Amino acid sequence: MKVFRVVKIVAICSFALGVMYPTAAEAKDTRKSISMYVEAETLVAGNWKVHKTGSALGGKFLYGSKNTGPLKTKIKLSHAGKYHVWVRVRSRRTVTHRGRITVNGRVSGVLGGKGRGWKWYNLGVYECSVLKLVLEGLDAAPQDVWYDTFFITETSEPPGPAAIKRPEPVWIWSKKKTSAGLNVFFRRHFSLPDKAEGGRLFIRAGGPYVVYVNGVEAASDDNWREFREFDIKRYLRKGENLLAVRCRQGRGVEGGGLQLEAKIKLSSGGKISLRSGNKFRVQKKEFPGWNRPDFDDSLWWHAREYWANPLRKFTVSEKRLFEELNLNYPGLEKVKAAWEKGDPAAAKEELLKYYKTRRKPKYFFDWRKKNEIVKLIKEKDPNYYRKQIARADSFMTHVFTFEGDKRFVGKDINWFQDSPGGNKSYAILLSSLNWLSPLLSSYWATGDEKYVREYVYMTDDWIKDNL
Repeated sequence: MKVFRVVKIVAICSFALGVMYPTAAEAKDTRKSISMYVEAETLVAGNWKVHKTGSALGGKFLYGSKNTGPLKTKIKLSHAGKYHVWVRVRSRRTVTHRGRITVNGRVSGVLGGKGRGWKWYNLGVYECSVLKLVLEGLDAAPQDVWYDTFFITETSEPPGPAAIKRPEPVWIWSKKKTSAGLNVFFRRHFSLPDKAEGGRLFIRAGGPYVVYVNGVEAASDDNWREFREFDIKRYLRKGENLLAVRCRQGRGVEGGGLQLEAKIKLSSGGKISLRSGNKFRVQKKEFPGWNRPDFDDSLWWHAREYWANPLRKFTVSEKRLFEELNLNYPGLEKVKAAWEKGDPAAAKEELLKYYKTRRKPKYFFDWRKKNEIVKLIKEKDPNYYRKQIARADSFMTHVFTFEGDKRFVGKDINWFQDSPGGNKSYAILLSSLNWLSPLLSSYWATGDEKYVREYVYMTDDWIKDNL
């Protein structure tokens, strides 16, 4: 069933809808051009969802994937005209997280999937009074695409500052070198002119953390991959306050990181936002009373800011790649020639050709004989691939069962799951990765590349979080 919703638009324009309708001649002289922003989260339909932590990061947005199917809606405009249409989309990872939008039957190019961050795309010009939209995700879950805002205008001007959301809080850490497993301590004084009627803390970090407000423990967690929300109202008071955090540098990262925002509502109706930044004081050594408001932190240094996630430094330079390779190995002659010629792009292309065409080593299951192997397995066990596909489909939704414990491990997988009693058996079994084989078996059996994309996503995600 096709679901069409009429979107309620708050327009940035100078005409009012409550006035009497003018004649055509009058309209030509008095009507001013439309220029409006439409939030994508108002288009929710079907399986598409609004990002839950969006409000903490400056605004909500809509997300979905190939699995959720297309979202169909329409935007009614106040009058017919020639409209320029823009959309703001966020890329979360390179290549994946791609989308596409059809406007009045015209299909856009691929949106997103290049680098990271929010980017505006021009969807073209349309003569109409109604914009019929079809939003799609081009990648299977969890590589969803994020749609933020539509900008619709009768002028040719691009989206302006009114469409730009507040950035996420910056990452902060110590200016001095730290090591995995060691704690770093943060402090930030702030003042409240009135009593707090509400206080919410949104936080994530590169390892286990404990939050103190005015010397009292207010929050703690070790799930650093996602923003967590905590109610800190009861710890706040009128006048001077202190927010302190003890954070441990996680394993497998080159540095640590802390990212937070406290949103406080005052009894007078005012609001205060406290965000991570270089106003936080930081120290590597734990001093007695460090988390109390009366502690003297004047000799602590200011935190260092990172605008990009400091926990994601896992890229290998071209220079290091080819220095690590034995370019004198038989078969790599063309790779060596291209690299020594100063053409890294050609060297990488030749390296890829080498891996695709080499005849050694010989594998127990040779991918070159895929069709023969699949046929043989189906003859020996007709139900084998049916079972493998069922398991793979479950893994695609990030639902895993180990030792009878079935759980959803998060859209962005948390590899550090605890089992009942605090032991790490679930995390160990999850990180063994031997359960990935059904994804590859399902790809061989069906030819559907969604299984390969999920395999690549999971292995890449594990490497980034563990090595």
